[in-house]
Amino acid sequence: MLMNKKIFILLITLITITASFYPIQVFSVTTDNEPVYIFPAGEGFSFSVRWIHSVEEEEWEEFFVVKDGSIILDATRFKTFGAGVPHNAGKDAFLKDGWLYMIDIDRLIGGELYVRTGPETNHRLFINGKANPLSKPGENVAYLMKVDRQPFLIYFKSWLISKRR
Repeated sequence: MLMNKKIFILLITLITITASFYPIQVFSVTTDNEPVYIFPAGEGFSFSVRWIHSVEEEEWEEFFVVKDGSIILDATRFKTFGAGVPHNAGKDAFLKDGWLYMIDIDRLIGGELYVRTGPETNHRLFINGKANPLSKPGENVAYLMKVDRQPFLIYFKSWLISKRR
């Protein structure tokens, strides 16, 4: 009986150690090399970034999806169409609830996306419908959003740090 318990504890310890070093794909948001948010990011993981446009003072939102370890711009929506807005982004465009949507953009961003917030932009990161604030009132902050593979132990440590912020 005692031998079975020792074998069980040894087996659990080996599984835990092995799992700690097993790499998982994650989506992380950092500023000044400090974790702000981190999420497991399997194939098809999606998120959006919403902000108030500094000139038009209207909300804009861009929708992204993770494919093959890269960030892809999938769609965008905004309320006013002005100078600098591409007229032919995506495969389709339509109006819905006061928003102009451009969908099926399918533009490769790569493994990293940089976002710089402004004092009045109210940037938010949306994941699963939940708003995660990015902007700090009155501040300009640069964020790095990144998809990469990390050992589970590193992911868990970053997750703990991000929860304390």
